[in-house]
Amino acid sequence: MNEEQRNGLEDFEPELPELTMQQNTFVKLISQGYIPTDAYIEAYNSTGKRATAYVEASKLLKHPKITPWLEYYKQVQKEHIANEIKYSIDDAFNEFEEMKLIALQSTDQWGRPNVQAANKAIEMKCKLKGLMSDDAILNNSITMQMGDVEVNGVPLEFNIGEATDATDGETETAENT
Repeated sequence: MNEEQRNGLEDFEPELPELTMQQNTFVKLISQGYIPTDAYIEAYNSTGKRATAYVEASKLLKHPKITPWLEYYKQVQKEHIANEIKYSIDDAFNEFEEMKLIALQSTDQWGRPNVQAANKAIEMKCKLKGLMSDDAILNNSITMQMGDVEVNGVPLEFNIGEATDATDGETETAENT
């Protein structure tokens, strides 16, 4: 294995076979997403027919020195992607937790915490963990009890649902009229 091939691969335990400079370039281009025919043309500076390049690239893909390298790069890319996804989910989860704490610590003009924003942060954490579907809707309402109200020193009484006629205790309905 030459110095260029060793860069970034120090942790790989099995010994990979030596490649020629063109084979190494071919493998790297494939791992970067090139289609095999184009990787062959680029690596070998091919000026022949595309059909010939296709056949030669197919042979290289099955070559016993190249297949372990292709598998190795495929595994490295898969692990890298898995680590990036895991990091992103964990990072987002922690940020939602931080936002929940900030929302509960901040208060409005009446001293109430921002429960709606805290609930949204919790909702997003649950969705990230797969505990809640995207179409779930949470009720983020707050019910407050109103204190006594006085008008010109006289307390108002709110008797919701009770009779409003003080003389006979009955209310006039649309049926009675």
